[in-house]
Amino acid sequence: MNLKIGIGVQADEKTKATTITQLRATESNLKPTFNKVDSEDFNGSSYKGDSVVVTESASGNITCHLTPETLKLLFDGFGYKLATGNAGITDPKLTVTDFARATETGKVEKYFTIVEQNLEDGEERVLIGCQINNITFNISQGAYITVNLEVIGYEHKYEDGSLTTIKPLKDYDKRLTCIDATLKLATSDVSANTQSIEITLNNNLEAKYGLGSRAATRIVRNGKIEANANLTFNAYDKAIYKKAYENLLSGDTAEAVINMQTKDKKYIGIYLHKLGTSNVEFTDKNASGGLTQELNIQYDPTNKTPITFALGTVN
Repeated sequence: MNLKIGIGVQADEKTKATTITQLRATESNLKPTFNKVDSEDFNGSSYKGDSVVVTESASGNITCHLTPETLKLLFDGFGYKLATGNAGITDPKLTVTDFARATETGKVEKYFTIVEQNLEDGEERVLIGCQINNITFNISQGAYITVNLEVIGYEHKYEDGSLTTIKPLKDYDKRLTCIDATLKLATSDVSANTQSIEITLNNNLEAKYGLGSRAATRIVRNGKIEANANLTFNAYDKAIYKKAYENLLSGDTAEAVINMQTKDKKYIGIYLHKLGTSNVEFTDKNASGGLTQELNIQYDPTNKTPITFALGTVN
């Protein structure tokens, strides 16, 4: 199918955004969510009787290529705030101009409109009042770097004929790949040992409903925000396993930095300030041996955020 996916920040929670920017989407599963209840009356038959739709909202997943401008578009939707400055990062190899950290309130303060256009049939599906419930960054050997968005929203609309204008992404051709990324864990560069990194933030959002309408009336958090990182190494490494095992037992934490750059030297850095090991496993024992490490990303009081995203240029 010939599809185009766009996203835009709304002025308020329930009004469609006026500016929609294209994402380099590779997968899309956007849909309305309905809850139907059946009448359970004794209707003189062994078969069910009538039913009614009592709630409706919007939900779904999008996977897209990661670029610096894409990341800037998304911050407000998962509870991070973009600011100007270097965030205290003084690496001589970098010029950091912007950074994003978790909002102090912990709230996801903005809402998105997401548009999925089917250009072959001249139709589109529009999700209004969306927030990002889960966001996952996937950096894997032999692949483009992607970000997966699981969204929850107030409203799903189907439009036939009149399509929303979707403006081009500024850095549409600046996709990041595995060869543009490195990983530093504590004081060691483990890029050559790493097969994949997956970073997930779960906002634990839930739609709430009231009397008088089947539409959702509020989107609220129903638990603590969860942030995790999963590392898969390309072979078993005794030193990494031993250190991770010791940290698991002692509760010691470490910092990690993922550095990425585009072909024109635009920079994205993901700083995981306080990582605690939640599991480490020796895998693939019948072959060459492998290693996985699961980490929980903790809130860091010094930086007042669990994660800092940095943007700029490579010197």
